[in-house]
Amino acid sequence: MEFSNSVPLDLMRFYNDGQNYESLIILVAIIAPNIPAMYEAHFGVPMSGAVVNCVNIRLNAPTIAFLLEHSSAAVVMVDQEFFPLAEEALKIWSDKSKNDFKPPLLIVIADESCDPKALEYALRKGVIEYEQFLETGDPEFAWKPPQDEWQSIALGYTSGTTASPKG
Repeated sequence: MEFSNSVPLDLMRFYNDGQNYESLIILVAIIAPNIPAMYEAHFGVPMSGAVVNCVNIRLNAPTIAFLLEHSSAAVVMVDQEFFPLAEEALKIWSDKSKNDFKPPLLIVIADESCDPKALEYALRKGVIEYEQFLETGDPEFAWKPPQDEWQSIALGYTSGTTASPKG
């Protein structure tokens, strides 16, 4: 799958701060309906050695902000329809974290059924478009199978009906 060869290069560029990437856990949150990019991420993200977290698109911004902060999302992939929701959630997270906030890499998934101005707006904000992101990948990248059965490949959360979501 092409996505699996595309994720690691940009993730490592984004986190090029001298850390040992073998021990670094990178979480990729996805805010999107069931579209091909979501399917690709279910396989490509774990194949890159990262952890995937699919965020329920029906959640409100404060709840999404909690999930992104709690999971320490390093990358947020978002369908362009939900970009305003993601933007609001990131603002809540940023305001709460003050100086400790390191904004995640934002990747917007173009959606032909949405107003093209929404995509233009996201791109003007410095967000990376999904297909362009895939083009930065290394076609020779060898996927990283889990080292053992205890290595996480996905993170899920409860709905948090009585308190904050649990993951």
